Amino acid sequence: MRSCPRKFAFQYIEHVPPEFIPSSLIFGGSIHHALEMYYRTKLEGTSVTREGLLACYLNAWNRQKEQAEKCQFDSTITKPRKRSTL
Repeated sequence: MRSCPRKFAFQYIEHVPPEFIPSSLIFGGSIHHALEMYYRTKLEGTSVTREGLLACYLNAWNRQKEQAEKCQFDSTITKPRKRSTL
């Protein structure tokens, strides 16, 4: 798979913003924040509720989505689910 030969220069030298941010990156970042909170509380010897983890996830989702000027969503996934699987 070929990519633009100037991609590196555009991204790292000229700091051209990307055309869009895939929703998968926003989703992954939100999951990362929730998992970081979970394991940090484990290391500190405290606990966190499901509701706390879900709130952390949703806050991270909304914050990252607002920061992304353009977000390209998959046609099947348009927003985070309200149901917790933890």
